[in-house]
Amino acid sequence: MPSSTVSALILQLQDRYKAASPMATPVLATLVVPERDVVPSRRRWRGSALEPYRSIAEQFIKRRAHAHDRTAYTYARLARLVERKSGRRFAVSTLQRRMVVWGIVDGMERYQE
Repeated sequence: MPSSTVSALILQLQDRYKAASPMATPVLATLVVPERDVVPSRRRWRGSALEPYRSIAEQFIKRRAHAHDRTAYTYARLARLVERKSGRRFAVSTLQRRMVVWGIVDGMERYQE
């Protein structure tokens, strides 16, 4: 930028800020900023949509453990049961992962048979 343009901009700024240097009192320093601690920020709930159906999964695993024929108690059957109760369809892998997180199953169960 040529020096004449720079001096013209400085003159405009001095006129705008009433002959004071624009760096002497920054505009942002004079603004009143409300306290951010007054309103806590909303945090995302990192739970699962399956949380209300945890008791169903626990009962299912207990029944399967005591059943004479364990093959009747499959994850697909549990998925249908949860779908009937909730109206939502969950994948079998989602059910397995969530049950491992809950501590209901150990995660290696599908490799045991």
